[in-house]
Amino acid sequence: MQSKATARIEWPTIAVLAGTYFVWAASTTLVAAWSLPIAIFVTAFAIAQYSSVTHEVIHGHPTSNKWVNAAMVFPALGLIYPFARFRDTHLAHHLDCELTDP
Repeated sequence: MQSKATARIEWPTIAVLAGTYFVWAASTTLVAAWSLPIAIFVTAFAIAQYSSVTHEVIHGHPTSNKWVNAAMVFPALGLIYPFARFRDTHLAHHLDCELTDP
């Protein structure tokens, strides 16, 4: 039986995040040295995947500790907006029943 602390850690999400950082690092170095067009495509994929994981973090995944979650996505791959700002605006979006009503 798992302890309460380890039961709340979503290891598949952590693995996806680690893989995303790896793919981004490889595409901006090794792949870019080989083929810049392919590197741009793979880097864009990694940034899109990073955005998806960031969305999961905003909603309390992969751990129950918001500081640990935020630290995992702190090295922003998109470099467009800070995580804290994205989190605040996204959560505000969920408060608007006009936007979130199916």
